[in-house]
Amino acid sequence: MKKTSIYLLYYLAYFLLLYGFHKFIISTYSYEGYEWNYNKVKLWESLIILSIILSFIPKVFNKPSDILLHIQLLLPILPMLVLYGASDKPREYIYYTIVSFFILMLIVRYLDFKLLAMPKISSKIIGRILLVMGGLYILSIITFGGLKYLNFDLKKVYEFRSISASNLPTIFGYFSPIVSKVFLPFLLIISIVNKSKTFICISIAFSILAFGMTHHKGTLFYPFLAMGLYYIFTMKNVIPMMIIAYLSIIVISLLIYMINESNIFFGSLLLRRVYFVPAQINYFYYDYFSLNSFILWAESKLTLGLIDYQYPLSMPRMIGLEYFGNEITNANTGWIGSGYAQAGLIGMIIYSVIIGIIFNTLNIFSKRVNKNIILPITIVPVFSVMTSSDLPTAFLTHGLILVLILVSILAVKPQYFYKTIPRYKN
Repeated sequence: MKKTSIYLLYYLAYFLLLYGFHKFIISTYSYEGYEWNYNKVKLWESLIILSIILSFIPKVFNKPSDILLHIQLLLPILPMLVLYGASDKPREYIYYTIVSFFILMLIVRYLDFKLLAMPKISSKIIGRILLVMGGLYILSIITFGGLKYLNFDLKKVYEFRSISASNLPTIFGYFSPIVSKVFLPFLLIISIVNKSKTFICISIAFSILAFGMTHHKGTLFYPFLAMGLYYIFTMKNVIPMMIIAYLSIIVISLLIYMINESNIFFGSLLLRRVYFVPAQINYFYYDYFSLNSFILWAESKLTLGLIDYQYPLSMPRMIGLEYFGNEITNANTGWIGSGYAQAGLIGMIIYSVIIGIIFNTLNIFSKRVNKNIILPITIVPVFSVMTSSDLPTAFLTHGLILVLILVSILAVKPQYFYKTIPRYKN
């Protein structure tokens, strides 16, 4: 019955996304390149592809990769399948995407390896260190005049973001994502686990203040996303519940819009920005780099400067200029789009193998620290790889390698993790 419900929920999600795309996205945001070019054959084809994926994807939450594979399917692959049928998107690219996703699933299922033992540090000590780091970050922004541009209105963030960023040293462009995506969510979750109300309140206050002074929405939402996942993962039937939450966002966005068509804020923030923008940008990357030279990691230090970068702007800004008409628009995307931009299908396959290894690493960690804790504290940088960051950038700038190190040294008290929830066993 549980397997059947997962199939039905995914089909419902597909058709709700299709309806939302036609009713809301096309009506409101067609100027961003969205188009209704319905292809009946591709619609049925996309449903068959979805059915094949569902026959292989895990249906029960036993280890972190089970949830991460569903998140990857929900964002952005399912919206990509919707766009494939609704906008007559390229067949070649959607099959590249599906092949890469299947390779990812195979790596997760069959690759087995061991990690070197790392020294362990108490979660309370790590919490205090992160608290100090977060406090120093907030104080440093205040020192550079951050309070002058304090704003908590989500609708005005773009008015203040560039001004506040110009007043901060360049290093904050590297440090801020690590604080917002790693330090503060990590601090909040281990504070909840350690039942420290003081640290919980301080971590939330830091997130709100950091958002108010840097004007990045993610800084405000990431800790609450981690906290919400922490409680969802303690429930029964986690995967169906997660899909229901996904469906709820679509339904609420559409209901608000249908009640008052001038109220597009919620639909824009979630239905458009979270669901369809990453999917659309992936297709933009394919459209552009199928006609132009691949980057071959020329922008990255991985190539040691041996490969010349052929474009006048960075990869995201080239797409921003080409498809949004603005060279300062950073049209970032996850591994599906950036992998293709780097080396076509080969780049996507390389990335899928690396991400599979990352997922398996989290599975190994979950044998020591419960999976219900591993996922919330790692989800934000992992999610960046899925939807908004090239893989090398995610490792360094978005804190993926740092969060993996923190998890590897995290020491927890068994009663906090294993009393009610059993460990994953091979």
